[in-house]
Amino acid sequence: MGQRKYKTILFLCTGNYYRSRFAEVVFNSVADKLGLPWQASSRGLALERSVNNVGPMAVEAITALETLGVRAADVMTRFPAQVTSDDLERAALIVALKHAEHLLLLQERFPAWAEKVEFWHVDDAPGGAGPDRTGGHAPRGPHPGQGTGKSADRNPRPGTSRSKGAGQEACDREGRQGDGGPAWQGRDDGVRPALR
Repeated sequence: MGQRKYKTILFLCTGNYYRSRFAEVVFNSVADKLGLPWQASSRGLALERSVNNVGPMAVEAITALETLGVRAADVMTRFPAQVTSDDLERAALIVALKHAEHLLLLQERFPAWAEKVEFWHVDDAPGGAGPDRTGGHAPRGPHPGQGTGKSADRNPRPGTSRSKGAGQEACDREGRQGDGGPAWQGRDDGVRPALR
């Protein structure tokens, strides 16, 4: 048998320190468990803006991953990496984790790619990377045309509808509960068919 060929999903954030790294590790864990022919990688769009980041990855992100029972020592110990044109060209799917932050950076640095990237709406945690004080993940803002951004809008009551992300759908298929973590918040179903 030949070696399995994988497609690559590239997660982008500003500093490749919390959001994109968290998304990479969670995605790879779920894809491996489900036997999906996809692998994630992650990069930063503007590492120079992250001068206050200490160490290879946000401690809060590592703690959140350990709480989920997810480990990936190779990813957790590598230092943030700046995205290159080669990274963009190799990816079958590119996801920038915050439209409001990352569209302008892409237009400035990689204008030919700005329209080819899928944008999610994942906020960094208030006051820096990591879970908020309630033990949950950083709140996300509303999607354009959706709600006020208040808790009730972000977390509908049971029985109400909300688009599920790939992470939540994987949890559903495995019979687990969970919000899918910050990498999947605000996700629509656009990537799901491509992952099958």
